[in-house]
Amino acid sequence: MAFSPLIGPHVRAERLNIYVPYTQVLPGTMSGLLYYLRDTVFVDCRDDVWAYAKYMRRAWTDGARLINVEHDVFWAPGMLDEMWRCEHDWCVCPYSGPPDPLGAPPFGLVKFSELLIRQTENVWVDWMGEHGEQWRSYRPGWTTTAYIKPYYGLDCYLHDWIREQGVEQRHHSHFPHSINTSIEGHKPSEVYHPVRVLRDGAIVDGPKTFDITAVNTL
Repeated sequence: MAFSPLIGPHVRAERLNIYVPYTQVLPGTMSGLLYYLRDTVFVDCRDDVWAYAKYMRRAWTDGARLINVEHDVFWAPGMLDEMWRCEHDWCVCPYSGPPDPLGAPPFGLVKFSELLIRQTENVWVDWMGEHGEQWRSYRPGWTTTAYIKPYYGLDCYLHDWIREQGVEQRHHSHFPHSINTSIEGHKPSEVYHPVRVLRDGAIVDGPKTFDITAVNTL
């Protein structure tokens, strides 16, 4: 078997179970997944607004521990292994920057254990409903505002469902936080973060924003 000179025959002792729902996978996200490609399934959501929810329902039926990675999220090196090995059942790597306005642990980078899946086995059946319309009754205002698709609010729904059903689970946050470019950037590949540059013997402030997909001239 021929190996890429970049990735090489990199084999870890433990396999992870990673799913990436996507319409377009950003280069920074793919870079973070390079050493996990044999452990990763990409979920094509481009032509089906129900694809994300269908995948979640299937994953809950399978019942295996998994990590969900959304297509526009970046994380610190080692974070996937750290979350996978963590003893907690519901591990989240929250977004840096402004907190989520809906108050729910985001699905951008999240691990679900077998126990949590068993405890919430009906959550996605409830979300989709018998005819796929149950989601419209959840926070009805969403269907008349920006939240007009059934893939919005899955993280909020799980959070609320757990509370309403009295499931004894609380999410466990990991640090450093992940970066969601859809929230923090002006465009999908642009992120805000001040940098410092050593130039002419002095450390000076660099740019406040930069494009992670381009060659940057700091």
